[in-house]
Formats: sequence, structure tokens, C-alpha cells
Amino acid sequence: MKRPSARASCSRRTARGSRLAGGDQPNPVALKIAGGRAPLTVMVNGVPLAAESGRRTLFFRPDGPGFVRLTVMDATGATDSVSVRLQ
Repeated sequence: MKRPSARASCSRRTARGSRLAGGDQPNPVALKIAGGRAPLTVMVNGVPLAAESGRRTLFFRPDGPGFVRLTVMDATGATDSVSVRLQ
């Protein structure tokens, strides 16, 4: 069983990585999840993200620039976590 993994992507790519767009209200960030056994629990900074059952791509609207901890837990209890800097 491959443990779950999460990857974040933003709306605009630059030479240095992804940057938030949208001015005062940042655009949603896509979270793409690979591996793991459904159902999956996705948390942003420890807060569960409401998600449609079975979806492997989710979106969340960040508060703004800074660090975000993304955590994915699958039905077997396997977890993966990553810290992402949003600019």
C-alpha cells in the first residue's frame, strides 16, 4: 500500500515557484492527493478540510501568504504531512 501524499499548486507559476494571485482575497489553492486508501482526511493547519467523498483534488482558500501545514490521513491511519510556503 502506497502511503498518501499531498502536493499543493497555485494559480500562477513563476521562476521561483507558485505564487498566490487575487490581491486582497487569494485564489484557491489546489491540493492533489496520490496514494492511500479512501476515505481520506485532509487537514490544513490541523483543521479538517470539507471534501467530496472520493475526490483526489481539493481546493482551499488560504488566509494569505505564509506557511501552511498540509496533512493527509487515509482509512488505514497512514499519514503524510508537508509544510508549504505560500507567497
